[in-house]
This record gives sequence, structure tokens and C-alpha cells, in this order.
Amino acid sequence: LCSGADDALRHAEHDARVTGVVLVDPFSYSTPSSRRRYLAMRLVGRTLRTLLAYRTRPRAASLGVRDVHLVEYRYMEQPESRRILAALLDRGVHVHFVYTGGMRDKFNHPFQLQQMFPDHDLSKRVTLDHFPRTEHTQVLAEDRAALVEAITRRLTLAGPR
Repeated sequence: LCSGADDALRHAEHDARVTGVVLVDPFSYSTPSSRRRYLAMRLVGRTLRTLLAYRTRPRAASLGVRDVHLVEYRYMEQPESRRILAALLDRGVHVHFVYTGGMRDKFNHPFQLQQMFPDHDLSKRVTLDHFPRTEHTQVLAEDRAALVEAITRRLTLAGPR
């Protein structure tokens, strides 16, 4: 999750025993289309809330969970992630990305992953699950269950290695 996903990717690059990685809310890089989608989502959300036609899902703060940032983390820079991803794909490692709504300002559409790595063929060894309505830390039990189910499904489809 988050910084741990970056660490897992870095480790996988140097450990030939690693045949697959699951990265939950790892690095993400804005693209022109992701910035447009994010602005459009904010505009629509604000308009619907103003018209009282939409209520947001409970956020961590409303459930009594404090949003305290004890550590300021900088995600992996794009040149490093490109290099590592290329090395893993060349080695045949399966890479599964999971993005939640907690990353919506930077990652907000499944097609964005290929846009982030236009020089890489992601069709063979890279999979993605996108949970736009789930918070970064999966505070709600149903969100955690959906995430676990999706990862389990991906691991099962990848098969034993």
C-alpha cells in the first residue's frame, strides 16, 4: 500500500525469486486526460451537492478516524518506475496495480495506466483493478472485502509459478 508498493517494486527489481507483485495505490502520474477528468469530476460533484442531489460516502474523518500526516512521502519518480517496470516485464514478472479513489487527483481512469507508460507493452504481464469509490486506507469493511476479492482473483488467474 502506498509507499510499501514503491518499496516492493524496488525490491522485486533486484530479487529474481519475485515472479509477481501487487501494488496498491503506488506512484501515479497525471496525464492531460486525467487532469481533465479530475476537474470534471469536481465540477459535477460540487454542482450535485449544491442541488442537494448527491451525498458523498462517509469519509474517514466522519467515522472518527483522524487524518494525521506524520510522514510526508514522495512517490517514486517516473523515470525510476519506468526503468523498474521495464526490467520486471523483461524478466516475465506479473505486475498488478490497484488504484483507489484516494488517488483520484492523479489516477482516475483505467486507461490512464497505459498513458503513464506509453513506451511499455502492458497487455501481457500487467493487470489493473480500479476502485474509484474506495478510500486509500479502505476504512469500510465492504471496501476491504472488495479489494481482497479482486487481488485473490488476480492471483488465482495468474496461476502458480
